[in-house]
Amino acid sequence: MAQQTREPRKPRGLLRATDEEWKAICDLAKEAGRPTMSWVREHCTGAPPAQASRRRARRIGSRLHQLSRILNNLRQLGRIAQEDGDDLAAERLATIAADVEAVAMARPDPRAAEPAAVAALVAAGVQLNTLAHRANSHEELPPAAELDDAVAAVLAAIRLEAAP
Repeated sequence: MAQQTREPRKPRGLLRATDEEWKAICDLAKEAGRPTMSWVREHCTGAPPAQASRRRARRIGSRLHQLSRILNNLRQLGRIAQEDGDDLAAERLATIAADVEAVAMARPDPRAAEPAAVAALVAAGVQLNTLAHRANSHEELPPAAELDDAVAAVLAAIRLEAAP
């Protein structure tokens, strides 16, 4: 009787599985919207899905997190403006950064944010981050029109956020 040869199983964390088995497990976990090893633990033990960490949920979705990202990008752009010798742009970015910081400090409770305000902060932050990333890689400020658009989005977002 001929013995069948099987593909050797490879360790994946504490689980040993072939590539095909692992792919099937990953697909099932993805369908369930769960991290793979969490899905395995829940499936094998029958345990209910664990609650998402409150700390992580607040950090990702909070207004304070978004404001700090915007503040970081404004400071990066301000540093580049100073290095370029563009004192007017550096001063303008510093003033806007101070406004963002004041809004962040005015109401530090992340649960107090309106979803529309957080969405506006996210959109403005993404636009500003794109410019800051490009400015850092090229070591020069983006064109004034692009910077003005991003700054206008930030100012509109913080106005919406600061509204009671």
